[in-house]
Amino acid sequence: MGAPASRVSELAKYWSKMGQKVTVITGMPNHPDGIVHPTYKWEYFKEEKTLGVHVLRVFLYATANKGVIKRIISFLSFMTTSLILGLLKSHTDIVIATSPQLFVGLSGLIIAKMKKKPFVFEIRDIWPQSAVELGVIKNKQVIRAMEMLENILYSKANMIIVAVKGMKKILVSRGVNGNKIHYIPNGIDEERFNTEKKEFILGKKVELKDKLIIGYIGTIGLAHGLQIIPEAAAKIRNSNVHFIIIGDGAEKDKLLQTIKAYNLKNVSFLGVMPREYIPSILGEIDLGFIHLKYIPFFKNAALPSKLFEIMAAGKPVLAGISGTVSDFIKENDIGYVFKQDDPDSLVNAIENILKENKDILKKKGEKGKYIAIRDFNRKELAEKYIAYLNNCLYD
Repeated sequence: MGAPASRVSELAKYWSKMGQKVTVITGMPNHPDGIVHPTYKWEYFKEEKTLGVHVLRVFLYATANKGVIKRIISFLSFMTTSLILGLLKSHTDIVIATSPQLFVGLSGLIIAKMKKKPFVFEIRDIWPQSAVELGVIKNKQVIRAMEMLENILYSKANMIIVAVKGMKKILVSRGVNGNKIHYIPNGIDEERFNTEKKEFILGKKVELKDKLIIGYIGTIGLAHGLQIIPEAAAKIRNSNVHFIIIGDGAEKDKLLQTIKAYNLKNVSFLGVMPREYIPSILGEIDLGFIHLKYIPFFKNAALPSKLFEIMAAGKPVLAGISGTVSDFIKENDIGYVFKQDDPDSLVNAIENILKENKDILKKKGEKGKYIAIRDFNRKELAEKYIAYLNNCLYD
């Protein structure tokens, strides 16, 4: 389960506990490799009840996050099936569509208008600009068409929820009414981090117990620029440093090829791990790793959700990032920041960390955990979100 699914499932869980009737329309599970889970193979519709939430799964053309044409076909297939099911659903008070894919927004908008209900557009990533900045979409006609759809969704939405505070300023600069934009960041479900911890890494790799373990857990995508890990690992002379990579994504094969080409013994790729293992795994590492390629647009429009999980686990952050996130890490003294896309800067940061007392790492981690629970608790964010929805519903 990726960050988008975690956000929706955890918010929905708490809304259900608050007495709300929540229905989620989603596709058949196929993250992260684009292969539908065997349990759902050949299913065209599936109805489930999870943590009090009514889940309706529909058919979609499943594909890995590679290739623009295949991804667009996947988006269009889900737009069609979700739209049909959404219109057939008997009772709805309010419709929320969550981006970045704009076709989900269009499906949600049509359902809301046909049922004469408020439409809420949730923005976790500003499309198509993010994709354009990464070079994923280059066709000018496609970009123009997506920008037109984007503007329609902004103008027709009764309310807009942004996951990054800086997004509001960007949207307002484009003429969107700031009064209908509200900020609900990603966060952490504290219940996940209060469970009994187990050893998933150190139990199998005993040789790592006395090393400085730097862990990356998440999507291995184009925006993350994770080639910096093997490039830095090849330059580190201290044998007490070890990188752990857990995840999957469009850039995984390229990353593994680089690790193999350098013949690195200080980098371990552990594949995909179940989501319920993550709190325990974070408990075993010394530093949580975050990196985004340097793209000026991302400085105020990107906030990796893995930051909050690292904080909740009581671990300091080692981040190659700039803008508001960099400022947040520095101001709260919860980790270390290095220059993006610069392996030498990462190596220097690690060498400086090795010189520090381990108590300093512990204190930074404790500060992060305190802030995560205080300011980014998913339960409290769900309550705040519901208050906004009620205002939208009865305004």
